[in-house]
Amino acid sequence: MLVDTGLGTGDVARPEETIHPIVRDNLAPELRPDEPALAQVEALGFAPSDVRHIVLTHFDFDHAGGLRDFPDAAVHVSAAGYAGMQQPSSPTQAARYVAKQWEHGPKWVVEPAGTDKWFGIAGVTPLTGLDELLFVPLEGHQVGHSGVAVPVAGGRWLLHAGDAVFHRGRIAPEFAPCPPLVEEMEIAGAEDEALYDESVLRLATLHRDHSDEVEIVVAHDTRQFDELVGGAG
Repeated sequence: MLVDTGLGTGDVARPEETIHPIVRDNLAPELRPDEPALAQVEALGFAPSDVRHIVLTHFDFDHAGGLRDFPDAAVHVSAAGYAGMQQPSSPTQAARYVAKQWEHGPKWVVEPAGTDKWFGIAGVTPLTGLDELLFVPLEGHQVGHSGVAVPVAGGRWLLHAGDAVFHRGRIAPEFAPCPPLVEEMEIAGAEDEALYDESVLRLATLHRDHSDEVEIVVAHDTRQFDELVGGAG
């Protein structure tokens, strides 16, 4: 099972088809052939068909680009996110979807809005066929944006927070403050700033009250990624 796919092999080989020139010129992704999830899965000795489930936090191109590399996988998406992808509510929203990344026709598993609570967060959805994994609503960045809660050893949880925040300093005071430019990028990328602020507060409260039980993983915090990889050996 993968949570998000990052950019895929097609994005790396032909970035002009799926990555906006502003992103290519200003953020300058490295676009190395060893970076996509497919290459990393194969380096671990697995075949693409071994990835049976993909859980998308949201549909932005840098999270859904690798869907084409795993055509056999069931792709779990929130009902609100799927509806937003199918019928964007505005040209601005429509511009965020890169339909070429799912033109192969993924095996969508549309997860309805939930009614469960998880550490006080309401509207949580158990994922179909994935024991104990949960969609956790973290709206604001994109319609239907959800975190993914994964149980780990010792009764603890990892919460992949997607793009709900870009930097741990936004939700955890013990870390370095979020750089102003990063915070500006967060706000600029939010479709609904009020909902986005609610999700930031939700994560900050979760970290404050339950950091001994839940580790929040932030998708674009490269320092945290390096720490997690280093800690895993």
